[in-house]
Amino acid sequence: MVRTVHLVRHGEPEAGYTKRFLGRLNPGLSENGLRQAEKLVPRLRPLAPEICLTSPLARAAETAAILADGLGVKAEAWDLLKEIDFGKLEGLTFDEARASFPGMTDSWQALSGDFAFPDGEDFPAFERRAGEIAATLGTWPGKSLLVVAHGGILRGVLCRLLGVACNGPLRFRLAYASLASVEIHDGGTAVLTGFNIGREPLA
Repeated sequence: MVRTVHLVRHGEPEAGYTKRFLGRLNPGLSENGLRQAEKLVPRLRPLAPEICLTSPLARAAETAAILADGLGVKAEAWDLLKEIDFGKLEGLTFDEARASFPGMTDSWQALSGDFAFPDGEDFPAFERRAGEIAATLGTWPGKSLLVVAHGGILRGVLCRLLGVACNGPLRFRLAYASLASVEIHDGGTAVLTGFNIGREPLA
């Protein structure tokens, strides 16, 4: 059996939260984010997902509620799908983080094996979480599954599904309210069949 996992990043968050480290902070969607989610429904409808799993954080949960309602499926929250915990970097811009924690941003971009965000999640824990999600999705019953979450954790899951090296997440850039699809075949072989589908111009 071939199952397809459809990964959707949440819509644009409330004003003031874009272009910042946004992990466990919990803003909802902006008006534009709500519109983005609504526009995605017709693209997802032909894919006939049987269920929607979502991060419980507001920006993802609100996106999932719109999609699930439009598709006539159930949305279920899954804690593992929360975004990475950026710790003291939460709410900072990249330049602010680099000024406050010299050298840290370079280590983060290199995704060194023992890297940890200050007072936040370490990379080994993030990798384990992404691996657990990918393993569960790979054996999920049914043929079409919708997952709504965040850019960081979805990139990590994509790497695990596709067998990309551990420093691969920063090679993927998912736009708000965009879709990536992965076919998982018997034996675990995964094929990327779509990426950034439905995206608006990247900010």
